[in-house]
Amino acid sequence: MTTTKEKTMPQLTQQLATFIASKKPDDLPPRVIERSKKILTDTSGVMLAGLGSDLCAPLWAYAESARSADGVVVPGTARRYGGEMAAFVCGTLAAALDFDDVVAIMPGHPSAIILGAAICEMQRSRVTGLDLVAAHAVGIEVGGRLGQGITKGHYDRGFHGTGSLGVFSGVATVASLRRLDEGTTCAALGIAASMSSSIRRNFGTMTKPVHSGWAARSAIAAVNMAEAGFSAASDALEGSAGFFEAYGTPESDPSSVAGTLAAPWIIEEPGVGLRKFACYNALQRGMFAVLEVRRQLGLDGSSLRGLTCRMPPGGMQSAVFPEPLTGLQGKFSLEYVLAAGVLDGGYSLGTFSDEAVARPGIKALLGRIRAWEDEACADPDPLAEGGELPGGKGVVEVEAEDVSGKRAVHRITIHPGHPSRELSWGDLREKFLDCTAYGGISREGAERLFAFLRQLELSDDMGSFWRDVR
Repeated sequence: MTTTKEKTMPQLTQQLATFIASKKPDDLPPRVIERSKKILTDTSGVMLAGLGSDLCAPLWAYAESARSADGVVVPGTARRYGGEMAAFVCGTLAAALDFDDVVAIMPGHPSAIILGAAICEMQRSRVTGLDLVAAHAVGIEVGGRLGQGITKGHYDRGFHGTGSLGVFSGVATVASLRRLDEGTTCAALGIAASMSSSIRRNFGTMTKPVHSGWAARSAIAAVNMAEAGFSAASDALEGSAGFFEAYGTPESDPSSVAGTLAAPWIIEEPGVGLRKFACYNALQRGMFAVLEVRRQLGLDGSSLRGLTCRMPPGGMQSAVFPEPLTGLQGKFSLEYVLAAGVLDGGYSLGTFSDEAVARPGIKALLGRIRAWEDEACADPDPLAEGGELPGGKGVVEVEAEDVSGKRAVHRITIHPGHPSRELSWGDLREKFLDCTAYGGISREGAERLFAFLRQLELSDDMGSFWRDVR
């Protein structure tokens, strides 16, 4: 039976298709172009860092059957794959280290999916830098606004929005780059609705970054299928038994989405975060705070008597490994990152290796660290209104005591990399060079790539450059 709500509901799937098909580079404000360049540059570095991850061994083994002499080149390698597998590989690499972007209202990390799919399109046909920027902005907009409409209840049910919502970001990007008409784009969105997947239970395993790769692959597949003539429900998102009903909650409202598109662009407001540390985003503020109390007290592993960390409600929702056994689990362990901060005085990509997590000094410190969610830390962050990512609002407080009884406390609301504390190009260059070195890219090649990406709006062919990255 059709409900009153359904009778009056705008056709969201069709409205998104119209939005995707109509937006061009000329529609983007300068601020959106500049921020998109930063996000794409950051994501490119993070993708190349993935080449140094333990994930590569099973990734190469799985993808072997799709090797193709004339396929898409995976940047930084000599490997070529058919388009859908190439998108899977690139999207997975970009998420391999939990170092990619943060769209709080989604909540998720869509740029790994967007770039993973776009790498294939850039080698398939000529794509200018501004084409890429526009497709990226459209992809962020579609995934982010769908997340806003379906609400954080989607995440709370156990879905990982990066994959389940990011597939629509990928479709939007690919459709934009191929300049698809509204009808084909609508069909691709409908097909993608049946491909949406990813669960939070797989956090702390190699399957977590696969969520991004699978979404990128599904985006290419959905568009390919739509272009081949496959049909799909024109109301697959909002209709009865559609995406919102299947994946949402009673608070989910598809009718709330259309009026928010590019009004303003998400990249502009509330913005997209970029991570300073390669782990679960909700841990970042505690990491900055522990480094500050360490500095104040001159702490090291032997001089710490005890340390506490109070988090806002929701801040530990996915910090589910108080005593991690692997580097991947360490990325979702508040206790571990606090201990590593005390012991090492900083963080690097090596912080999240299996060997780093297993150090005796870490195990000794874990017994002196307590962390919990505290309602008193729930004060709203006025600079992040609208953000839905767990732990993204409120305040984080770290207090430490050394063996002499001296104490230090640090409270932090906004950390570097938050959209309101945007990373500079200098910050991004430092992170980019660390990432590319970790992935085995030469310093000369990394510097050349960074310079190119910083001015990518001037490029009239993005694909040729990616094929030569070493």
